[in-house]
Amino acid sequence: MPKKHNMKAIFESNFNAQKMRTQILKELERKNNNYMNKILKYALPMCVIAMICGVLIINNNPLFLKEAEKTTQDIKNIIEINQLKSISEKRIDAITRDINEKSDWLDKLKDEIIVPKDLDKSSYYGIYTKDNKTKKYTILNCYVYEYYNELYRSVRISFSKNNKPIRDYGFSELNSVSKINNIELKIYQYEKTYFTEFKYNGYNFDIEVNNLNLEELVKILESIIK
Repeated sequence: MPKKHNMKAIFESNFNAQKMRTQILKELERKNNNYMNKILKYALPMCVIAMICGVLIINNNPLFLKEAEKTTQDIKNIIEINQLKSISEKRIDAITRDINEKSDWLDKLKDEIIVPKDLDKSSYYGIYTKDNKTKKYTILNCYVYEYYNELYRSVRISFSKNNKPIRDYGFSELNSVSKINNIELKIYQYEKTYFTEFKYNGYNFDIEVNNLNLEELVKILESIIK
């Protein structure tokens, strides 16, 4: 009687299972590599085209342009505070008179200045110094707009086209420079008082605020410096 053979033994004798698995894996790897190469071949150029289109859309879209301009405007103010350790009082030989001069610019400035609402009192006048020849107070040094209340919160805005407004105090000047709407100015602080000076629209400005915070000062400056 013929000898019976086990089917598993016959299969393994005619086929090397490990060799077959290796060949199958190599074939799969080859196919996967070919597939990925095809994807990269077409996908990479498409990604580059998409990026270029995105840049062109952003650069030419008015919405994006407005946002960029807005970002630039948001950083237009640079605030640097010069801290003062002391100030000195000065005696000034001058008098004050009501403003009689008519000027569209003066009226416009008065209308546009924004001060805190609780400063419910105001005064507008000119400061006049003495003429050495006539000994009379006829020389206009500056105009002054004052806003204040009974709680000792106040704003004093002095300005002149031809002179540097005079003050009844002095201090050592420091070098840190601020910017409001791209106009350079210097801001000083002594205790609860801020002083600032700058030139704008052909006028020399000197501003003093008492018991106001820095944010309130900046809003006043922004209402003057357009």
